[in-house]
Amino acid sequence: MSGRDSRPSVAPETPTCAPETSAEPDEYPSMGSVDCAACGATSRLGRWAMHARFVVVGRPVAQPRPRVYVTHTVSDSPQSRRWKETVASAASAFGRGPVGASIPVRVDLVFALPRPQRLRRRSSPRGPIPHPTKPDIDNLAKAVLDGLYPVIADDAQIVSLTATKVYQGMTDVVGCVVTISKLSGGDT
Repeated sequence: MSGRDSRPSVAPETPTCAPETSAEPDEYPSMGSVDCAACGATSRLGRWAMHARFVVVGRPVAQPRPRVYVTHTVSDSPQSRRWKETVASAASAFGRGPVGASIPVRVDLVFALPRPQRLRRRSSPRGPIPHPTKPDIDNLAKAVLDGLYPVIADDAQIVSLTATKVYQGMTDVVGCVVTISKLSGGDT
């Protein structure tokens, strides 16, 4: 420490627990064996097996915050209610029953939102482009998760969630790609 700076010097943080993963083509990586030198914990979770993958076509709508009024509370908008019904319809049309109630589930979401006019020029990239503006990704995910009841019996089963938000590619549709995987093998 210097005389003028009373803050101690800190080394850059390095994670003490990092899963070892092995990516294989067309397969989800293993959750790996986690050996933590700091706490001594070891766990083996097994592999993820795809249960369902489907596309929900339509403009994704974020779950709004609850609005509290003197006489009542409104926790859903008509637009988000319709979006959840669209998600539930797409999940039901997939034709696969719900994952068992005690099985851990992983959900991967890719939201393709409409491109603004400024990104429709010939000089713009043709593929998906990161979407750094509203709606918030967590609120988009909440609305989709609420609509997955035909495939996931209980939201509490979800132990892993990834969500990506992009402007649609030039030839892509607007909507959400939903991939649901369940844990197979290992200690559950």
